[in-house]
Amino acid sequence: CTFCHRWDRGIKHLDIAKIMAELDHHIKKYNCGFVMIFAETFGNDKRWLLEFCQEIKKRDVLWWSGGMRANAAAATPEWLEIMKDAGCTTLTYGNETGSKKMLQIMEKKVSIEDNYNSMKWTKEAGIYTGIQLVLGMPGETNETISETIEYCNYVTTLTPDRDPNYMSSNYAQALPGTPLYEFARHKGLIGRDLDSEEEYLLSISDRNARDETTTLNFTDESTLTLRTWRPRITIEVNYNFVKKFGIKNYHKVLFRTKSFKSFLEKYK
Repeated sequence: CTFCHRWDRGIKHLDIAKIMAELDHHIKKYNCGFVMIFAETFGNDKRWLLEFCQEIKKRDVLWWSGGMRANAAAATPEWLEIMKDAGCTTLTYGNETGSKKMLQIMEKKVSIEDNYNSMKWTKEAGIYTGIQLVLGMPGETNETISETIEYCNYVTTLTPDRDPNYMSSNYAQALPGTPLYEFARHKGLIGRDLDSEEEYLLSISDRNARDETTTLNFTDESTLTLRTWRPRITIEVNYNFVKKFGIKNYHKVLFRTKSFKSFLEKYK
């Protein structure tokens, strides 16, 4: 997509025998029972995924994977059941937005229907998932944010027992080698001379895309408006959840979350 940076072209799947050998080592040495898998296109190759599920099921471990596309080959009810049976507990998707317009600007090559279906089918399979958003790309407006809120409201009310705050809302960050970076240079948001580029790169060093202080405004809206979008999404999504399921259920869900328990530990 237009804000993603990669060093290599194409897709390379790791050898499953090597993955399982490493997993066996950690099971034997550390009694590992839960595995987190970070991949950019997990589930795009059915043959690889089937062998992976068959092998990891033998290990009797639970696992989580991030990086699935909404239109991945495995983003179907049938394949989600296979992964669930093999110990999958959580999948995350890079859906990024609920706006058809913004999907096109991001060049995600998925449809808005894919975004909705991936969330629906994953939750129906009993696999945990959350919302991943990238806000503030060129062309983002209050209207496209409203479309994203509509999408978030749909996802967070598919079941009454999931935390509506389980969302990753980040701002678009211009990284070298991406179309977004060149857009920022063209618009003068990043200087064209070496010193100006270095100043920008140092400012975002060790800062993730959630950091508002280093966020560039790629939109035609004011920076103040840009910075209201994330809290607006959170407030409207939580309000919609309470409106549908009631305040008592909201409290019940909230009190079970890790963040709330951490809050209690901090201030008890």
